[in-house]
Amino acid sequence: MTDSSFVVGAKPFKMLRGLIRPSALIVLAVLTTLAGCASYRPQPVDLTKQAQRLEMRRLDDPGLAGYAAQLGRLPWPPPHWNRADLLVVALYYNPSLAVARAKLLVAHAGEITVREYPNPTLGLTLEYAKDAGTNPWLYGVVIQALLPQFDLRRARQMQAGFYSEAAGWSLAEAVWQVRSHLRNALLRLRYADAADAVLARQNENARALARLLMAQMNAGEASAPQVQTAQTQALRIRQKLDAMRAQAMAARHALAAAIGISAQALPALGAIWPRWQHPVPVSPEKLDRLGRRALLTRADLAIAVANYGVAEQALRIEVDKQYPGVTVGPGYSTLEGGVRLPFSIHFALPIFNQNQGPIAQAKARLAAAGVQLEAVQANILAHIAAARVAAHQAAIAAGRARDQQLPLAQQQLRTARQGFDLGSFDHVALLTARLNAEGAELASLQSDFNWQMARGVLEDALHRPLGGSEVALGRILTKPPAAEESR
Repeated sequence: MTDSSFVVGAKPFKMLRGLIRPSALIVLAVLTTLAGCASYRPQPVDLTKQAQRLEMRRLDDPGLAGYAAQLGRLPWPPPHWNRADLLVVALYYNPSLAVARAKLLVAHAGEITVREYPNPTLGLTLEYAKDAGTNPWLYGVVIQALLPQFDLRRARQMQAGFYSEAAGWSLAEAVWQVRSHLRNALLRLRYADAADAVLARQNENARALARLLMAQMNAGEASAPQVQTAQTQALRIRQKLDAMRAQAMAARHALAAAIGISAQALPALGAIWPRWQHPVPVSPEKLDRLGRRALLTRADLAIAVANYGVAEQALRIEVDKQYPGVTVGPGYSTLEGGVRLPFSIHFALPIFNQNQGPIAQAKARLAAAGVQLEAVQANILAHIAAARVAAHQAAIAAGRARDQQLPLAQQQLRTARQGFDLGSFDHVALLTARLNAEGAELASLQSDFNWQMARGVLEDALHRPLGGSEVALGRILTKPPAAEESR
């Protein structure tokens, strides 16, 4: 005999049905949903306050001091600034790094998204049955849930991980670019300051020569073409001096922009990088080692590897989509004298296509990502080779200007000074020798500047500093920092 307590429509079931109404299920579902919801608070942008915050950035900011302490840069502010200290400030304030960190946080949020399971859907039905007896209204509840596809889910999680990896290496690349811009701006400032001092002396000597020749012409001892040549030379030197001072001002503002503060907030820069004309020598063996490492670990190459991983997982996702997802739908509906418990299964029928188009596109994107990866590595190899040759040639030119041309011009000046003291050289010859020596000094400065610029290009190719205080921050310059390490 069948137990009547398990017969649909029997009295015990009717009592249970009276306790568990669809409305109660709906209220329970709504309360559960609201309990886990996040609240939204408007975050309007106040451009005026934002501009004020930018203008108020300073080097003794408590947040900057705390960040510097995390990097072991104590005390802060430092009593004597160096390039590493300026880089710490740039890591904290530079806006491009803030953008890269924000993108990394977005990528991390994407990893949270792909780990979530899709929510089931709740459907309510209401039906009017004219011949249903005493209560013509029939109601019901239908729940639909997508069964998890674990391989597809795993592929999406791995793809999100590759997106985060690419964003992390993009932040590392942005850090290196900021370091490169900071170094170049400081180098231009150091060169402009040194050249300004020489040009100021040369300008005074050129003006003195022009005045002397003018006096000699008035006395009939010099010709007008000589005077005009001296005046033209003095004018050109003055123009170079003005241009060099403008270059120094531009370099100072470029340095402030690379750091992320105003030019007025910059520290005293006179003692930073005093030996910029004497780069630390690097052996060919070390350059070979750094080149091999860059060919495998440079940030832009790591980005290309991560993008290849994204494309590979995209292909895996499209292949898994050949097998349709299954949605199950248990339900509940009333019926005069009892209830109905329907159960449905839904899935797409792969009749007209088996996802061949998206699979073909994903394969093509994967092939393109592989070609791009190979191209990046080839460019790194060519970049390093060209930079090494250019740096070597610039070093030779700088050595020739410093060790041959400049000493020769200085020897000529000493000879002219001795001859002037003995009376065998006139004042015009002495001033001319001074101008020539100062010209050789400017040429040597230009050669040293070109050498340092070439070394900067080589460092960019290697993504490694070859010397200086920044070496102490090597990990930050070569590894992807976490988004929260900045502030």
